[in-house]
This record gives sequence, C-alpha cells and structure tokens, in this order.
Amino acid sequence: MVVVTEPTAIEGVIRKAMENGGRGTGLEIIDDITKDHGLPYALGTANYEEWKKTRPLANVLLNPSLVNALTPRISSIASEWVNKLKELGQVQQDGSIVLPNLKSNLNLYTMENIVALTHGKRFGLTTPGKEIPKEVQQYTAAVEDTVARLTEAIIGGYWIHKYIPTKFYKDFSSSYLFSYNFAKKIRNNETSTPLQPTTDGIQNLGAAYAALAKKNGFSDQDVLAIDVGAVVAGVDTTSAVLMTVLYELAVNPSIQEELYQEVCAVMNVSKEPLPLIEHNQFKKMQILKNFVKDAIRKSPAASQNSRTLYSDTEVLGYHIPKNTEMILFNYGVNRDEKYFENPLQVSPHRFDKEDAKINEYSMLLFGLGERSCPGKRVAMAEVYMMVANLVYEYRLQCNEKDYELTGPGLLYPKVTPQNQIHFVQRSK
Repeated sequence: MVVVTEPTAIEGVIRKAMENGGRGTGLEIIDDITKDHGLPYALGTANYEEWKKTRPLANVLLNPSLVNALTPRISSIASEWVNKLKELGQVQQDGSIVLPNLKSNLNLYTMENIVALTHGKRFGLTTPGKEIPKEVQQYTAAVEDTVARLTEAIIGGYWIHKYIPTKFYKDFSSSYLFSYNFAKKIRNNETSTPLQPTTDGIQNLGAAYAALAKKNGFSDQDVLAIDVGAVVAGVDTTSAVLMTVLYELAVNPSIQEELYQEVCAVMNVSKEPLPLIEHNQFKKMQILKNFVKDAIRKSPAASQNSRTLYSDTEVLGYHIPKNTEMILFNYGVNRDEKYFENPLQVSPHRFDKEDAKINEYSMLLFGLGERSCPGKRVAMAEVYMMVANLVYEYRLQCNEKDYELTGPGLLYPKVTPQNQIHFVQRSK
C-alpha cells in the first residue's frame, strides 16, 4: 500500500488508472456479495469490464442540462424539509429548534430527492404533517450501515471471508441486500407505502437513462444496476456532506449573513416566502457555491480516494509495482498549508482572487477521472438548495466554535449535547 499526499502525484495515479482500467480498492467485497446472491453488477464493482459496460448509463446523472432542469424540484423538497423542521426537532425554551438526530433527518431529505429525481415518485418524507414510514427508517439505517462497512472494508481489507465465514461479511451482506431489495421495490413500485408521482412536468433522470439503455441495447439488469445504485449511493453520502456544511454555517455566523443577503438579493425577496429557485437564479449565487466548495474542502466526507493500477508506474521518482493499492489522501492535502492558506478556516472568498488557481487534484470532493462519482452534480444541487432555503428561514447557532469529525465510514461532524445546532427562526 502506498499513501499519496501530493496533488501532482495524485494526478499521475488517476491518469494512469484511466489508461489501463485501474480500479478503486476494497470493492471486491461488493463483488463477492454480488456473486453469492446472484445480483447484477453495480457501479461499485472492482470488475472493470462490468463497470465499463454500464458507466455510460450512469453518465446521464452528469448531464448539466438535465440536472439544471431539476433545480426547482430540489428547491421545492428543500423548502418542504425546512417547513417540517419543527415537527422533526425539539423546540427549546428560547424558541430555537434542535434536531438530536440531525443526520437521520437529513437522510429523509436526500432520500426524497433521489427517488423524486431518478423515478419521479414521492414518498412524502419531507411533507409537513406526514408520518415517516417505518420501512423508510429501516432502509436509511441499512444504507448508513452499508456505507460505513464498505469504508471499513476499503481501509481494512476484510478478505478473510473468502476462506472462512465472518460476522463482518454476514452483517455487511445483510445491510447491502436490504438496501438493494428496497431500492428495487422503489423502482418496481412495490413498496408498502404508496408512492405518488411528481406533477411538475420535469423529466426524470431514470427515464433518461432508460431511454439511452433501450437505444443502445442495454439489458433490464443493466438498467436495474444503475437504478438501484443511484438510490443506494445517493442517500447517506449527500447527508454526510450536508452535516458538514450546516455545522460550518453554525460556527460562521458572518458567512451565514452573507449567504442570506445573497439569497434575498438574487431572489428579490425579504419577508415573503422564498419562491422555488430556478437554475438561472442559482447561477448568480456565487458566494453560496464557493462557501459549500470550501466547507467540503476543509472536511471532506470521504477522507481518501484509492486506486489499484494494473501496470507498473512511477510516482515522485519511486517505482510502484502493478496491483499496489494507492491511497490518495485528499483529507491531508485539503488541510495542508502548502496548498491552502489558513486551511482550517472556511471562506467563500478563498476562490475570489484571479490568481487563486486551485489544482483540481488537491480537492477530490467526488473523485476525478473515470471512477469519479457520477451523482456529484445531483448531490451538490441538493446541498445548494438546502443551504439557500435554510438560511433564508433560520439562523444556525452552535455553542462551540468548531466540531470533531466522526466515523467509521464517511466523515461528518460528531453531534454532542454541547455542540448541537440550534435553528432560530428569522423574524420577517
């Protein structure tokens, strides 16, 4: 195993992986579960040929025009979640609202989005006055467990299950299968909770890649693999990113006010309810975009990317034999003063200067190259719309000036009784 913490070297590894099909490390355990249970290969596979076959379908999620058209739908769901905040949380004596289970409540938002965006269906998880179905609570818990265990597997190997049964593999398989089967039920409209179709007339991403599949001769199993993968991968990851962004808002009140003023100015509102945000309006919210970018730079949900190369290579003058695990430690790079001035300080103006050219390989927010996350545009749109709607309605306050990141799995702020975020309604 080789750990790389220099942007130029990281770029070299990723480019080498793109030349010869290098893959992410630790994904073999997903392939083992896939084979053991006769499932279709998903994007999270170590099998390069299987991955290469279905990746073009997933690239639909990166289509700017399709994702941009979905901005109002995402804004609508964000607005619903903000309006449901009092139901989800506990009202304190001072009138502020606390969400002890903030991560789980954010999962409701991200899950409602991913199902609405890919399938054009609504559970109503963010609808005020509507109860959260037990099956959805079980699903989001299974997804969290799946993502956490996958990260453990990537870091720790966990290859012993190939020779003897292990509890880790059994529990991982159980969570993965529950997540897979429930996502499949969503696709087939077989959930216990009836799903309602969206009525905004916006095309669904799922319909787009289904049409592409039909045109290019992909099988139903190929479509299912992408479909299920989008639902499973798009919930816990985005809520982890949102946790960090909300905590950075809470510990930076001056940035909050900047964002609030920008939203008011762009949307031309002050006291009335915030209208749905269209993409042409969002494009003008530069402070919002830069703030989110820098918050994720400081505290990335994924501390590292990884590649295993299929041929020998050279990194910073060192010979690296093929099949060596390469750990691209973006967390270390993102907090290194050599690449970022005052790295522990989040500033939406870090990228304002004309000479503020940031090496993209020093900020692997969603990975780079062929194996980068295909859902990154959708995920970022969800984060942007939540922040815009939230800062317009609430001030976020925290008694502590910083936060500790926790795992295992994805990194996000550790919630304690002392550092809970208090949501304070703005007076209009």
